[in-house]
Amino acid sequence: MKEKKNPNKFKREHEERELAKTVIKQVQDSTQELDQEEDTVKGLGDQ
Repeated sequence: MKEKKNPNKFKREHEERELAKTVIKQVQDSTQELDQEEDTVKGLGDQ
């Protein structure tokens, strides 16, 4: 018997991948902002 494909499963997996991409991008953006703030604080300490 051939296994039926479940379109809901594929849709859910796609949505989960998109959500993961969004979360990763937000973390990368936040990390970049923190790095910039750290550089600013270090620069103020050098004055």
